[in-house]
Amino acid sequence: MKHDLEEKPRVDFVVIGAQKSGTTWLFECLDEHPEIYVPAEKELHYFCHEDDCRFSTKHEGLGWYDARFKPGQPCKVSGELTTDYMYYKYVVDDLFQFNSECKIVALLRNPVDRAYSAYWMWRRHNRSIPKFEDMIRSSTNSLVGRGYYYQQLKPY
Repeated sequence: MKHDLEEKPRVDFVVIGAQKSGTTWLFECLDEHPEIYVPAEKELHYFCHEDDCRFSTKHEGLGWYDARFKPGQPCKVSGELTTDYMYYKYVVDDLFQFNSECKIVALLRNPVDRAYSAYWMWRRHNRSIPKFEDMIRSSTNSLVGRGYYYQQLKPY
């Protein structure tokens, strides 16, 4: 996914996560800053692959992504925040190919607190999911896996 500099949107930084670690708060702070541009949508999911991330927008193409970073913004820096970028290990290569100078920011939270907060977010969307304790014991979900920060950050 190499591009010439002229055809790439200017993305100076990407906040990669972690989920439930204050990224919405950071997004709102950055959005209010007069010298920083972030797209209206918090999580673009452009660098997520469609086969394992149901929110992936890769199929929309670079033009779609580029449209989120309007040229000529009077901002000194621009960036985006997508927490799934930290969870999927291939994203680091795609980001590097896209912009090797891009700064990566990772927000972290106590993994147990993060898992508990994520559980209640999931529960709000789907009341039929198992109890928190059962979800923790299960290896078929990402509730615990998203807290393995070393594994996720090592490629970066």
